Amino acid sequence: MYKLYQNSLREYKAGAMGYCAIAVIFQSGLGSVAIMLILMAGSTLFEVVQLSLVTIGCMLYNAAVLSQQKAKLAFNVLLTSVILSSVVIVFQIIV
Repeated sequence: MYKLYQNSLREYKAGAMGYCAIAVIFQSGLGSVAIMLILMAGSTLFEVVQLSLVTIGCMLYNAAVLSQQKAKLAFNVLLTSVILSSVVIVFQIIV
């Protein structure tokens, strides 16, 4: 798993400008799907917390790209955002 992370990070660093643009579109779309599923589930406190976490995750990556953070930090925030959105999507589909 660590080797996959290192290879992906190296590839991301090599083409950071291109990957940033593609990743912003991808993670924003994935976050939008997660938010749509959350909103379809209702508006209890649990859904509001999920909604906030997904929104914050997506916004953090967008902020990291716009503020031109180091590639490793931006990549780690991207991974966190994608994993968070994916977990929420799976959870909303199962429940």
